[in-house]
Amino acid sequence: MAIDPDIHTFLNQLKQNGFPDITTLSAEKARLAVDHSALSPKPIRNNPDIDISNIVIKQDNRQIPLRIYKPKENAAPFPVLVFMHGGGFVLGTLDDYDGFCIQIAKAANCMVLSVQYRLAPEFPFPIPVEDCYQATRWIADNAKLLCIAPDKIFVGGDSAGGDLAAAVALMARDQNYPRIEGQILLYPATDTNFHTASYQTQNTINLNREMMQWYWQHYLPNKADWNNPYAAPLKASSVDHLPQALVITNECDPLHDEGLAYAERLKAAHLLYDYHCYAGMVHAFPFYANAVASAKKATEDMIARIAEMIKTV
Repeated sequence: MAIDPDIHTFLNQLKQNGFPDITTLSAEKARLAVDHSALSPKPIRNNPDIDISNIVIKQDNRQIPLRIYKPKENAAPFPVLVFMHGGGFVLGTLDDYDGFCIQIAKAANCMVLSVQYRLAPEFPFPIPVEDCYQATRWIADNAKLLCIAPDKIFVGGDSAGGDLAAAVALMARDQNYPRIEGQILLYPATDTNFHTASYQTQNTINLNREMMQWYWQHYLPNKADWNNPYAAPLKASSVDHLPQALVITNECDPLHDEGLAYAERLKAAHLLYDYHCYAGMVHAFPFYANAVASAKKATEDMIARIAEMIKTV
């Protein structure tokens, strides 16, 4: 399992340029350090194909910011992807994912509603996942207003966002609402077990075992929650009656094994739409797409897989 050579070179350059070790920082300082790093994407306010707007919804005594990406030239009602960003439950903003959400909306001819859930440690579990679930409920409740197809609601996210999307799918099943058509889990965190083979062997400066422990400790300060399936979906007693799933993993990613394990559980329950592992890729490779050709190619392929699922399921 060798890292793609161009990715390897790029990560070495990041290290030489002082990419921060977040485990030595407070959550607040880690956010500032990442925001000022070379990897922090610039927000996109205008796009020729996609209308971008912001709203704040009120649901279950919560105020939850959403960013809406809507194709300009195509007729409603649209399928919708409720997207939950990554960042280890501690980092990440809507701005970070503008480009990614625009690509999905364009490729899949769908609306994307990106959720700015509250972050740990200020707002630990279960607040972030409940924010995401309540946002999904609101979107389903307001499908007509939003011009979306109520039978084509997908949830998805990357990394910690993949964990949140899987948890929202579990919550929706357990509460019998809303109906979720599919879940899109991109290199998801699904477990609180740091002893898998990929945790032992796949450690880079962008994600390693110590960093994941730092993230989980901020998200789950109560040890009793470490076995809660809404925090760690792999621990769910059953995956029956969940939506069809697209699961993506990366070969050189400490989260590879838990993502694969969740895909295998879904496959056994006949709920796996597709699984793909990107050879040589590391965690969160789309953030390197502008600098590394192999990451750009993998990102384009992943967007195509997402679009295919949204169009066909």
